[in-house]
Amino acid sequence: MKVVPLRLLADTSCVRGVRREIEGFRKRLAAFPAQDSNVKLVTSNLDDFEGLLNGGLAKLNGDPGQAADIEKRIESFATKYDRKVLPLKIRAPFTIGNVEAYDKAMDAACVPGPSLSAAEEKNRAFPDRAVQRQRIRTAMTHLKQCAVAALGSVRMPAVASTDAGLTIIAKRVLNLPKDNISKWERMVISRDKRHHERRRGWIEPGSVNTLDLTIYTYTWDDFTVTTAEKRGDELWLFSNQFENYGSGDSTTTTGEWYLAARTELTRILPANLDKPPLPTRPK
Repeated sequence: MKVVPLRLLADTSCVRGVRREIEGFRKRLAAFPAQDSNVKLVTSNLDDFEGLLNGGLAKLNGDPGQAADIEKRIESFATKYDRKVLPLKIRAPFTIGNVEAYDKAMDAACVPGPSLSAAEEKNRAFPDRAVQRQRIRTAMTHLKQCAVAALGSVRMPAVASTDAGLTIIAKRVLNLPKDNISKWERMVISRDKRHHERRRGWIEPGSVNTLDLTIYTYTWDDFTVTTAEKRGDELWLFSNQFENYGSGDSTTTTGEWYLAARTELTRILPANLDKPPLPTRPK
């Protein structure tokens, strides 16, 4: 090492730590023959580094204003680049609004900081935020273009069934107070009704020489509808899975349709709401 960074010299705790490391190295070297060529080389390098450290400290102590300036710069960098003040990673859903909000947050967080001297620029320990900002801006522009392009291809799923009875069930369940999903622009049955059956058993100790075997048979029907619902000024698609158990264990509710799962899918443009699904690519 030919240069000791000034920001290290200005930090007294770092200097103390470096001196402890030097002292530790010297104690460890003392256990080896002093005339050994490798020991001499390590000792020489250690002496050179300690000389650089002492020389830098003498120069810094001779100019208190320089030390104060370095402390001020370090404090400004620490505040500016603290993880707590930087935006979190962008998360799904990648809506145009979310992308633009994140873009503005990154813009505010990555404004240019204090200018650096040539030596500080060479020995910087943190990434160049101006370069990072340009990369982020380029990525955001691409992400916005992809979001717009992808949004234009979103359609309602293909109709899997036109069973009026299933549609009535879905509307009734979604309108129940516990679900309270009473507004949608369009609804399609995206997966037709299916029947399922499964058995589960338990073996438990009985009396002294017996075991108790319990077996339950679960049977149920399910189907899925996709709804297009208003969220502010946007339309979003939701997948809603309904189930109705015919049999089960003592805690299973039977003979009643209920909303078993509900998943937010993606945004859809109002103009695409009644358009047929795009053809799928052959595998």
